[in-house]
Amino acid sequence: MCELFGMTCNKHVNVSFTWRGFITRGSKHRDGWGVAFYPDDLSACIIKEPKPSINSPMAQFLKSANIIKSKIVISHVRAASRGSATYRNTHPFVRELFGREWVFAHNGTIDGEMPNPKFYEPVGETDSERAFCLILDRLRDLGRDANLHERARVIEEEAKKLSSISRIFNFLMSDGEHLFAFRSEHGSLYYTVRIPPHNVMVKLVDDDLEVDLSSIKGENEVATIIATKKLTVGESWVSLPPNKLMIFKDGLLIEYQK
Repeated sequence: MCELFGMTCNKHVNVSFTWRGFITRGSKHRDGWGVAFYPDDLSACIIKEPKPSINSPMAQFLKSANIIKSKIVISHVRAASRGSATYRNTHPFVRELFGREWVFAHNGTIDGEMPNPKFYEPVGETDSERAFCLILDRLRDLGRDANLHERARVIEEEAKKLSSISRIFNFLMSDGEHLFAFRSEHGSLYYTVRIPPHNVMVKLVDDDLEVDLSSIKGENEVATIIATKKLTVGESWVSLPPNKLMIFKDGLLIEYQK
């Protein structure tokens, strides 16, 4: 099964500490890894490879370099269930809609029959990319001027529909401004919120590294980290509620009307 990582912050920050722990999980999920971020909040930079992250010089370099700097980051380590271990099947996926690049990464397997997308076409063979195309089709039908509440309603409707024919259906999705997260009934997604003051010692679950968050976090920095499994010890992780779309912006959970 794949694993997901997401980050949203009120400032452009690098993710070397927490992402370092996540990318280590490529030792178990060996069919590919990828990371997407928004250098200018509109267009997405995607770096991915169809091989284990622990064997990737690029992934190891990114762990120590300050290249991944953004307000939103989505990352994925893959254990393939549909589609071969090729670049086209490696998450995250990206598509343009109304002048923004949307990014999507998925964890789970869709067992039921899926309709063919009307406009967006999958490049690879994964059920994940097809699900992304179906969600974007619905958003495209809403039109350019749809507000956040209308978009959220459509994304949640499509997510529940796909979840009903899936064993597990979890995903992270972004338009560069918002981070959308969805967990199915039998899925797993957790989040932790980092707000000032950051004077807390945090240790990575998957790496022998412990830091005082105040040494790496800005005084006014607010961030939320989302992951399939808890990434740290020393801070509180909360399970996302099942079958409900959660929306984060500038590091915090936001409310929306259905």
